Amino acid sequence: MNTDRHSAGFTVLEFVYASAILLVVAIGVMGAMSFSAESTARSSARIAATNLANQRIEQARNLPYDDVGVTYSDGSYGDPAGTIKTPEVVDSRFTVSTSVTWARGTDASNTAEYGRALYKKIKVTVTGDSLGTGAVAVSTSIYGKSSLVNVGDLSIMVKDHDTGAPLAGASVIVTPASGTAHVVTADANGEAFFGHLPTGDYQVTVTKTGYIFDANVLSAVTVAPDLLTTVVAYGYVPSTLTVHVKDDKGVAVPGAAVTLTDSGDNQIGAVTTDSLGDARFTGLLADDFTISTTMAGYSPGTQLFPVTNGGTDYTTTVVLVASLGLRVQVVDGSGAPLTGATVSLKYYSASTDVAGSPKTSTSDGLVSFGSVSSAWYTATAQLSGYTGSSVSFWGTGSDQLVQIILSANTAGTLTVSTQSKNYSFTVVSNPAGSYNSTFQTDKNGDASITLPAGTYTVSVTVKAKGKWTTYSKTVVVQVGGTSTVDFTW
Repeated sequence: MNTDRHSAGFTVLEFVYASAILLVVAIGVMGAMSFSAESTARSSARIAATNLANQRIEQARNLPYDDVGVTYSDGSYGDPAGTIKTPEVVDSRFTVSTSVTWARGTDASNTAEYGRALYKKIKVTVTGDSLGTGAVAVSTSIYGKSSLVNVGDLSIMVKDHDTGAPLAGASVIVTPASGTAHVVTADANGEAFFGHLPTGDYQVTVTKTGYIFDANVLSAVTVAPDLLTTVVAYGYVPSTLTVHVKDDKGVAVPGAAVTLTDSGDNQIGAVTTDSLGDARFTGLLADDFTISTTMAGYSPGTQLFPVTNGGTDYTTTVVLVASLGLRVQVVDGSGAPLTGATVSLKYYSASTDVAGSPKTSTSDGLVSFGSVSSAWYTATAQLSGYTGSSVSFWGTGSDQLVQIILSANTAGTLTVSTQSKNYSFTVVSNPAGSYNSTFQTDKNGDASITLPAGTYTVSVTVKAKGKWTTYSKTVVVQVGGTSTVDFTW
């Protein structure tokens, strides 16, 4: 007997299909309901945020004109400065950020107003988790009459020093001699504008990641009454300088003291060289720097180094020469070095020589005493045929050359010996008669005199048996030598 298939129930497969269709429909309905609820909540939050923003705008409109400005949470002021605190958290749901800026004159033909602060523009921005990634912003302009007197406007143009490009987003702070600082972020043109500032001097500070600004240039900016003052603040991408210190043999010198000073004699830094003989200086502006290097046992080194470009890693090498200490050079009147001179060194007014003294000069006339302490000294040089000489000086404790000049000795010694007692004798020079003098022998009949070098006639007159007799001899007197004339009769 055949059974009609339509009179039977659902099969398992048909039940599964039906269930799947119902699940899909249910999920779609639930998603739509959830989206609708979220959309309703976000719309409600946006309405609340908009009302909050409009409320803050109306509160600002009701303030005295000079109070329409912001005070940041850290206590600093924006510009315009005022009593509106920002940011502000409301009901733990929203964050209200208020910015107030100056609207400025744009008519170049009106020199009195061009670029000057005319009225204020206010913008209130509300954010919060309930708004998602969006925000509500309301803007308007506020007009009024300021009661401030003796005020001026200040424009700080922030630029890249090397390219001249504007540096948008730089933070610019102007600080009066007394009072609280004003803070403005540079706009797309690199300008930070400050309107209606009390006249006087201001310290300007500019910061931007990756740049440094010359504080000396911005240390004193003067705001004049009823004028727009414009100042350019140049940002420098800092450079670095690595100083490699080595000796005259090319070997690195670790532990050397390296000092860097700028063209204004301001010390930029002092660094000790590492194991490789390197000293590194960072954050340098364009300038002419002086590198000074000192190390025990070496002569100090000084080098001028220009930094011309920003963002450059400069490297230079300083060569230190081993210190020679104190050297004494003995020369004659013409400056020619004298070999074999005996040189002694004493502390000034002392009776004993310093350690290592005396010494004999070499072929270049030099005597080296090495490293000596800083003190007063007396150096004395002596050499046969020359008149000895001394010089007193301050020993610097480092490399130092002291010169002693010796004059050639043009005299010699003449010794006369006679057999008689207390007889006079006469010494007569060459026939030109340029020298003529009488000397008396001592009780032993002897005499010793110093004479310029040359040929002399020595005459002795004696009285014997009632008769005076003269005896004469010729003698040559040499430089630094001793000549003897012996009279016997």
